[in-house]
Amino acid sequence: MIDQTVIERIRENVNIVDVINSYIPLKKTGQNYKALCPFHKEKTPSFTVSETKQLYKCFGCGKSGSVFNFIMEYEKVEFPEAVKKAGEFAGIHVDDGTKHSRTKSDLLYTAYTLAMDHFRGNLEKFGGHVWEYINERHISAETVKAFELGYAQDSFNALSTYLLKNQINQGIFEKTGLFGKNNSGFYDLFRERLMFPIRSSRGKVVAFGGRVLHSDQPGGKYINSPTTEIYTKGNELYGLHVSRYDINKADKAYIVEGYTDALRMYDSGFTQVVASLGTALTEEQVRKLSRFSQNMFVLYDADKAGLKAAARAAQNILAMGSTPRIVRLPDGEDPDSLILNEGKEAMQAYLDKAVTFEEFIYTETDLEISERQRLDMIVETIGRIEDPISQELFTKKASERFSVTSRALKSKQRQVRKSKVSQTSLPEAKKSGLAREIMKLIINSPETLEKICSEIDSDYHILDEYCNLYKSIINDRFGWSNISSYMEKVESEIERNQLADLLIDDSDCFQAELVFNE
Repeated sequence: MIDQTVIERIRENVNIVDVINSYIPLKKTGQNYKALCPFHKEKTPSFTVSETKQLYKCFGCGKSGSVFNFIMEYEKVEFPEAVKKAGEFAGIHVDDGTKHSRTKSDLLYTAYTLAMDHFRGNLEKFGGHVWEYINERHISAETVKAFELGYAQDSFNALSTYLLKNQINQGIFEKTGLFGKNNSGFYDLFRERLMFPIRSSRGKVVAFGGRVLHSDQPGGKYINSPTTEIYTKGNELYGLHVSRYDINKADKAYIVEGYTDALRMYDSGFTQVVASLGTALTEEQVRKLSRFSQNMFVLYDADKAGLKAAARAAQNILAMGSTPRIVRLPDGEDPDSLILNEGKEAMQAYLDKAVTFEEFIYTETDLEISERQRLDMIVETIGRIEDPISQELFTKKASERFSVTSRALKSKQRQVRKSKVSQTSLPEAKKSGLAREIMKLIINSPETLEKICSEIDSDYHILDEYCNLYKSIINDRFGWSNISSYMEKVESEIERNQLADLLIDDSDCFQAELVFNE
């Protein structure tokens, strides 16, 4: 972990204008700097950099943040790597703490890395029958190597013995999620299974999945690591560390449910694939994937549960500002079985027929929901799309597909919203304007924050769209040293964009095209 004082020192010694200008050409327009946005295609420059605030904001696509956020977004790296790169601009060496005493998280990462090495070694030494299974499933050795598959022996103490030999104290065993415990002590949870290591987006091994090798084996078909200090199921995507470069290059991602689906797709040349580790694709998973591409194809099982899960996944993708396509496979098939039975050419044909969310909701009879329920899903989705342009485009497409006017859909969405939020007699536009003025006062005049916090409750209805941002600010107001530092603490892209919108004046955005055409 990088010392916070080093981060702040770098922040004080780098100029965001110099850093961004080394990546893309900036031109001074008024108080700010402008460029054509590097994160989306545009003809009129709307990417704005504030030297005084040390922040950037694109008024076209909404991307925003500090110098660290820019490096993370542009270079597709995590925060520590971004700090190191910014440190190079400032001439400041960054110590990532690897030489310091190890924390509990460090020990867990080490234990999982050793466990992966143990399982991979087992596959080579004792895995003859496992290779028979792998070959029967037509998975190539190259794919096995790329995804670092391994083998857990049919033993209650093989892994624990290996970790103890490598100086992993038994005191950490219970925290790893790799062991059970009884009166005799700890025992290996993964036994006689094909092992799938799960890496985080930073590339660290954080969990495992284990599949049975025999039909008569006790236990479930799959055993998966539980939530630990270093792993939360809904936060990671299986295979992303392998496929992220291909996803970024092709500007598309295939999202499947399980490990073998991902392996089958990858082995068949569809290398832009990740698995959602279950059927519930979360917003956090979408956020991580969208750093590499915003074009996402959902390929879930062709049963009722899989179809409904695909619809929910597409809703989350739309809510996070990306573009979903749903691939409708034949009944009873999944990506693994389809390619095995019909070949990769058949899979490509189904990918070519992928449909939008609204088309899927309109045409998919196996969802077994009424037309009114379908429209309710559309209305719900409209309400979850934060970007106004994306919301308008989706509403227009949905209205055309369902032969319902955009006005009617928006009216219904407002009714739903009103039923959930207490309303005042203030006109909507006036209320929104008041909320913006309150938030601008808080953001631009931090000295007034305490007084406002004492007067306005976090659930005050006038704040409405800024409610989450307001709660975040008041919960951390005593640690708010400067706005650029605070931006890194804001995990929600929606809130971060709201902050940048309140801080950076876009009044000269429309003059920027003249400057660029001089």
